[in-house]
Amino acid sequence: MIGLGSYMYIRAGWLEEGVQPVATWIPVAFIFLFTIASTLGYLVVPWVMIGEVYPTQVKLFTSTTARTTHFTPIRK
Repeated sequence: MIGLGSYMYIRAGWLEEGVQPVATWIPVAFIFLFTIASTLGYLVVPWVMIGEVYPTQVKLFTSTTARTTHFTPIRK
């Protein structure tokens, strides 16, 4: 995300100077890299912890509830 923010900062400077932005594929590449890295890294930890924290008798119910609420959007 630092790379994406850096590109957007540089792009804003280009637009102020009237320069046509180049390499517009870079933000998309940074978003893909962030998604891949976070999926392989820290986003897996809650799913692993579910199997370790809950007792066997309630593991199915609690893991289903946790996963359902994880993907439920929060609205104001």
